[in-house]
Amino acid sequence: LEFMSATIESIGQCASRIKEIAPMCLNGLVSLLSNRNEAIVAHSIVVIRTQIINKDETIITSVLRQIVKLMGKISAPAARATIVWIVAEFSGNNPYASRVAPDVLRQIAK
Repeated sequence: LEFMSATIESIGQCASRIKEIAPMCLNGLVSLLSNRNEAIVAHSIVVIRTQIINKDETIITSVLRQIVKLMGKISAPAARATIVWIVAEFSGNNPYASRVAPDVLRQIAK
């Protein structure tokens, strides 16, 4: 588990430093969202947050769709907080984020 966390973190750092491979790294991180291990999914969400800043609208919307679907399955506090942060950050300029923001807040309040 520690190795996976370090690997996920390294993918995020590579994407931040080498812009040419950033889309491929983001795709890899998004594919980890379907993993059965909640810790891997939670850590991937936290790293994805740093990677979707300054991306185009279609990438943000597709990542948001996948992350919001996971809201009920994720119990790690850092991942849940990151989901709320992502939705809140993009709700002002992303129609999908503004539409799902009340539902995400409702799920968090439960």
